[in-house]
Amino acid sequence: MKLKRFVEEIMRRTKITKTIAGFSFILILILFLFCCGGYYYFKCLQGGQKKTCKLKIVSTEPKSPATLEAGQKLYINFKYELGPYEAVPIWARPRTNGRSTRGYRAHGSTVYRKSVNPKGTAQGYFFFDKPTTVDEIIIRMKDVNTKEYVCTSLKKCNFEWKGTSKPKDTKAFKNVSLEPGHETQVQVEVEKTGALLGRALLGFEGIEIEFDAESAKNKEILVCFFDIGQRPSRHCVRELAKKAGQLKEKGITIATVQASKIDKGKLDKWVEDNNISFAVGMVGDEEEKIRFKWGVKSLPWLILTDEGHIVRAEGFGVDELDEKAK
Repeated sequence: MKLKRFVEEIMRRTKITKTIAGFSFILILILFLFCCGGYYYFKCLQGGQKKTCKLKIVSTEPKSPATLEAGQKLYINFKYELGPYEAVPIWARPRTNGRSTRGYRAHGSTVYRKSVNPKGTAQGYFFFDKPTTVDEIIIRMKDVNTKEYVCTSLKKCNFEWKGTSKPKDTKAFKNVSLEPGHETQVQVEVEKTGALLGRALLGFEGIEIEFDAESAKNKEILVCFFDIGQRPSRHCVRELAKKAGQLKEKGITIATVQASKIDKGKLDKWVEDNNISFAVGMVGDEEEKIRFKWGVKSLPWLILTDEGHIVRAEGFGVDELDEKAK
């Protein structure tokens, strides 16, 4: 009898011990999971912020696939969202076979600030002066504080640049004698056209524009060739309209030229609808000759002079204007 009671007591105490051990295990497990959850949450607050910025390539102009002339710009439209980052520059660049394509020329980047535009849409570009193929576009966002790339977007494409954009010399042959028994004599005149950098700004001959040259005396001149039929051109002129007051304070006079012949009423209406306050003109009948003479390789095409009207910058993007105008 005593033995039976002894055994029952041992079994009872064993059950209590197992119950206590079970509860202890469960309690420890709960505490462990709670600590892990808290640690993970803390790390997300500290290091997980990189996942909250957004960058996406929306479209290109022209669309892929396409063949472009050397010197012609490929425009990249993209959406961005800065997330936790206070300020970032954003660049669009070409890639071929998984690597950066050599020899490109591209846009710079203004700094996108969270306090001004935490998210929105923007545009970049790049181009080549010689035959090149590009099969991918990469766009990257860089934190100005840490100098680290924090967001990247890739887009497959098929673009090919053909020809060369280096200015070609034109030659005129005079006094050529082809009479038998006479020595052939050739007089060659070479007219170098294309780049205006370091040269005096051309006059507006062949361009229908009301531009007061006297009012631009001792002032810098900014000329923009554009085409309202192209979205990048419209964007450029609208941006110039926004900066018109600021540029005027810096002593810069703006003159814009519609680079192809269109209905004047249509151009005037667009100018009025977009509140364009500076001079807007249009090329005459010889548009190709005028564009070649001014060295216009793509549209929009910006040309900036110094106060003596010597060209000091050309072919840059409107997003680079603040830097060029310093």
